[in-house]
Amino acid sequence: MSTAVSVGNLTGFEFQLANAPDFIALLWAQRTMDRALTLPFYLGEGGKYYWRVRAFDVAGTTSTFSDVSTVFIDTFPPIGNSFTAFTSTGLAVPEGTLIDLASGVTPN
Repeated sequence: MSTAVSVGNLTGFEFQLANAPDFIALLWAQRTMDRALTLPFYLGEGGKYYWRVRAFDVAGTTSTFSDVSTVFIDTFPPIGNSFTAFTSTGLAVPEGTLIDLASGVTPN
């Protein structure tokens, strides 16, 4: 049964990871006293995953789970020539172009 966990009695966190927002089939679950986790396996490229967390205390009482959050594994690097810079006069120039800024635009 989930109830309120007293911050003073907080022992740790339970983290769950799944590939569907209903969490029927968990990919991974761990109880930890740390506030950071390292997954013991590789998440697939282009995958969308769902996670949630709840707290537990010394008596084993658990909080309700957090709202479900998502993470998307994007392994494609940004395209280097898709960026635009702007001169001090507002002219758009492609990435890599040498820009001679007007006097007073940048600190000397």
